[in-house]
Amino acid sequence: AGALRDDVSILSRDETAILLESLQTMTQDLRLLIGRVQTSSDALTNTSSILQATGSNQQHVIKRLGDSTTQTVAAVEEISVTGKELTHTMVAVNEMAGKTGAMAIEGRENLSSMDATMRKLADSTESFGSRLAVINERATTINLAVTTIAKVADQTNLLSINAAIEAEKAGEYGLGFLVIAREIRRLADQTAVASLEIEQVVKEMQLSVSSGVMEMDAFTKSVETGAQEIGGVSRQLAEIIASVKGISERFEQVAEGMQAQSQGAEQIRIAMAHLAESVSESESALDSFQNATTDVQQAAND
Repeated sequence: AGALRDDVSILSRDETAILLESLQTMTQDLRLLIGRVQTSSDALTNTSSILQATGSNQQHVIKRLGDSTTQTVAAVEEISVTGKELTHTMVAVNEMAGKTGAMAIEGRENLSSMDATMRKLADSTESFGSRLAVINERATTINLAVTTIAKVADQTNLLSINAAIEAEKAGEYGLGFLVIAREIRRLADQTAVASLEIEQVVKEMQLSVSSGVMEMDAFTKSVETGAQEIGGVSRQLAEIIASVKGISERFEQVAEGMQAQSQGAEQIRIAMAHLAESVSESESALDSFQNATTDVQQAAND
């Protein structure tokens, strides 16, 4: 019933025979068509199976890709946030280095001013010491003159004594000379006493001047030592300024690199987010494809 495998034998050539012959031709064509449909259905079934298997594999691949994309997006976001924080930190450190360099420069300028003041003080001290030396030399000259005066007074005193002795020998005739000799002796004694006092004053002045010269020399050496120490500190500050400047430049380069890295990470994050959206859309499309493949396979089996 409904089978189209058997052919009908036609013996006559009447209208019924012609109709049967046409029916037989149509039946043969229908058998060929059914065979082709069966072959196509089998091929479609195989293709549907292959597509379904491929789709299933693609689903697993897309799922893994989606998971990897999600993890990558999270990692890139973390890198981006870390890069931004590090960039802010580097900027803050760079600002601190700049402030340190400015303070070092200001300190060096203050030291330079102090060094100039110390050198002026050293020059003034040296000039004052030179004047004290001149005073000491003049005091020595005065002392020599006083010594000479004292010697002259001693000799005058001796001469007055001799004159007094000779006047006493002369008796009445030597009374006038005796008075003069005594007066000369008195003046010589006063001169000797004054010379001794002047000599004592000059010696005390020389001691004071010598002590002042020694103290000024010691002070001058202290000032020179302080100036040298200030110069050394100034040179160290210059080295620190150069180092801070180099560090600041390196920090700027690192900050620029970190900023570029952060921007690159942000671009990667955006691209990965778009990729994740594409993966999600592909997964949805693949689900639809899988459903369509299943429908085709069921239709082919029916």
